[in-house]
Amino acid sequence: LLASGQYIGGAAVQRFEEQFAQFLGGGPLEAVGCNSGTDALVLALQALGIQAGDEVLTSAFSFFASAAAISRVGARPVFVDVDPCTFNLDPQLLERSISPR
Repeated sequence: LLASGQYIGGAAVQRFEEQFAQFLGGGPLEAVGCNSGTDALVLALQALGIQAGDEVLTSAFSFFASAAAISRVGARPVFVDVDPCTFNLDPQLLERSISPR
């Protein structure tokens, strides 16, 4: 794979996608290999129908790619602080951050 230089797209990636989909119990088009975590986040947001005008709650304690992916689909990231014990989104702050958007 490394010698071919085709680690984005190509036959090896197609085989991986097919085998991973089978492993997950799905059909051949139910797994998509991405060249980055950011692209994976963008695809997930698009699959959920997130678009311009929407707000997406995200951790304030995260790599910038989380907010970049949200912005890339036209939505607005809304940062929510984390619980200092778990480093997960603070449920109380999360609840207060939910808007109709």
